[in-house]
Amino acid sequence: MNFLILKYLHILAVSISFALFFVRGLWVMRAYPTIHEFWARVFPSAVDAVLLLSGFLLLSMSSQASQPWMLTKYLLLTLYVVLGIWALRWAKRFIVRLLVWALALLVFLFMTTVAVLHNPLGILSMLPGF
Repeated sequence: MNFLILKYLHILAVSISFALFFVRGLWVMRAYPTIHEFWARVFPSAVDAVLLLSGFLLLSMSSQASQPWMLTKYLLLTLYVVLGIWALRWAKRFIVRLLVWALALLVFLFMTTVAVLHNPLGILSMLPGF
């Protein structure tokens, strides 16, 4: 598969995954019944599968695997997944759920800056003194 097509497929999957996580978080906060419908459980998982598969394929096609920014991205991805599960499933109190969900969104956005800038400091690398 063409690297550029795969890259844009990955970026599209990142965008859809973020949007779905954002909406699912809002639904969980408001106890919206749609969260229990089949499509609301399956579609995000399918998008995340495309996201992971395209990421692994991109990684196999490039020599970026050992770069420091990639390690940072992996660690942030792990943190994001744990926070997402905590926010959408494990947290019982509303305020905890809201704060963990917001933190997961921030981790996702920071991870995106790490990936775009190819710098482990992400957006922080653009601040004076970093």
